[in-house]
Amino acid sequence: MSRFDTLTAATELETAGFTPDQARAAAAQLQAAAEAGRGEPVTKTDLDVTKADLRAEIANLKVWTMSWTAIIGGLIVAAMKLIP
Repeated sequence: MSRFDTLTAATELETAGFTPDQARAAAAQLQAAAEAGRGEPVTKTDLDVTKADLRAEIANLKVWTMSWTAIIGGLIVAAMKLIP
């Protein structure tokens, strides 16, 4: 795996118009982002599992929303019956 070259990045940023301080700061942030992204690769199976988990959570939220809608609707109907 190749290593991020901050000197080359900073030089290229300076050439593009960054000040030396801006170029060094941006290169440091780019290096941090590159290192953060060097974790374990994600597989299609990982994505499928995550997708299934999200679908299940969405289904649960739909049920929860519908039940609260029914409860609130019932309370509104009951309140309307109390109004003369």
